[in-house]
Amino acid sequence: MFKLIPLLMTYLSVVALFIWNPLIMGITIILQTILICSYNNFMNNMPWFSYILMLVFLGGILILFAYMTIIASNSIINIKINLLIMSLVIFIILFFMYNPQINIQFNLNNELKSLLNTINLNKMKFNINKLFNNYTYLINLILMNYLFLMLITSNKITNIFQGPLRSLN
Repeated sequence: MFKLIPLLMTYLSVVALFIWNPLIMGITIILQTILICSYNNFMNNMPWFSYILMLVFLGGILILFAYMTIIASNSIINIKINLLIMSLVIFIILFFMYNPQINIQFNLNNELKSLLNTINLNKMKFNINKLFNNYTYLINLILMNYLFLMLITSNKITNIFQGPLRSLN
């Protein structure tokens, strides 16, 4: 399961190249966000950072979803099945190449083997605690205050008596 998450993230990135509808693109971004947050939780054992990241991403996606439903509310969803099947086949081949438990012998050259070894993220450990250590807490505090000030400013600038985003015909 742990090795499958980076491959699923890669697959969703490839699928996102073939999608032209903004609503389906939003769904792929939400799925990508869920995968990134769960992978971050597995790697760092810090669920609070993954939770905050998920909330920030979903808040942004909610705003994008509101704008995109206004712009492209009646657009037809065209899914190109051939490109989707092609990317799925590439994903399956990459999964078999990447997973060492499956005993399929590939004739790989040394460069590709070294690339696959560097992609192996099980041996790499990331440390997010360095983001909030003693040396950087001041800049983080200033950044949080600045973002809070910008939130208050944008709320004061907004005129609530103008009406909703979409006018009723």
